[in-house]
Amino acid sequence: MGVAFPAWEPHPEVWLLVGLVVVGYWIAIVRLGPSLAPDRERPVSARQLTWFALGVVAMWVASDWALIFSTVRLRRGSAGRTRATV
Repeated sequence: MGVAFPAWEPHPEVWLLVGLVVVGYWIAIVRLGPSLAPDRERPVSARQLTWFALGVVAMWVASDWALIFSTVRLRRGSAGRTRATV
C-alpha cells in the first residue's frame, strides 16, 4: 500500500518571498557592496553568487512543493490499525 506523491500546486506567496530575497540580495550587492567592500574588490565573488543562487532554488523548491500531509486523512482499518488514505 502506498500513498501517491502530492501534486505540485502554485504558491504565489512563496514566489513573492523568494523574489523579495533575491531583490534584497541584489540591492545589497549593487547599493551597499561597493561602499562596504575593500578598495577595488568585488563585493561578492562568483562562487558566493553561485551558492546564493543554489540556495534560493533549494528554498523555492522546498517551499513551493511542500510535502504537507494535511490532505492525508487517517482512517481506522478493520483490524484497528491506522492507515492513511488520500
